[in-house]
Amino acid sequence: MGKKIVKPMAATAKSAKALALARPIDALFSKTRQRVLTVLFGSPQRSFYANEVITMAQVGTGSTQRELASLADAGLIVTSKLGNQKHFQANPAAPLAAEIYALVRKTLTLAGVLGAALAPSAGAIELALAHGTSDQLRDTAPDEVALLLVSDKLGDDDLSPLLAAAATTLGRRIAVTLCTRKDYDLRKGDGAFTDALQQAAKLWLIGSDAQLSSPLL
Repeated sequence: MGKKIVKPMAATAKSAKALALARPIDALFSKTRQRVLTVLFGSPQRSFYANEVITMAQVGTGSTQRELASLADAGLIVTSKLGNQKHFQANPAAPLAAEIYALVRKTLTLAGVLGAALAPSAGAIELALAHGTSDQLRDTAPDEVALLLVSDKLGDDDLSPLLAAAATTLGRRIAVTLCTRKDYDLRKGDGAFTDALQQAAKLWLIGSDAQLSSPLL
């Protein structure tokens, strides 16, 4: 069981078409709008104060504030006052709310992007989960993503073709630990390995918590 790093594709002339295919969302929304929409429509059930959106979007104070104002003017988000702070939230009553939510979930969130990347090979994967701290699993985080894959059919050479577009879309490196079912079950005998996984924040893509304690074989 080893670890392989899958990096975003470099922006070269040779890879221009691949980059465009990996990120068709770029043709619709600017990078700033993508980040702000991901924060707000990635968690539409909650509101965010302005500084929180700025911190999570990571695209600059002025540009984030302009996007918030533009989205509010269009009725796509609603604003409210909580104490002395102005809060922003996705507007579920907006005519395009459902479509934007679906687009964000599919093309911009960590779960959506990784899930879509793994979907073509789902039949060859026993277990797939991203893990780490809650901040590392945040949709707009810049950190490297730790991904555990259990498969008897995939090899190291399959990982870059499978995940390079996802890494490019997310703008993040993906650190993949790939192991067979036998290796995974043997590794679970290591208490430190099991404890670390159980205590970590997890984003299940294929499988469930039950597979952390029961054997796969």
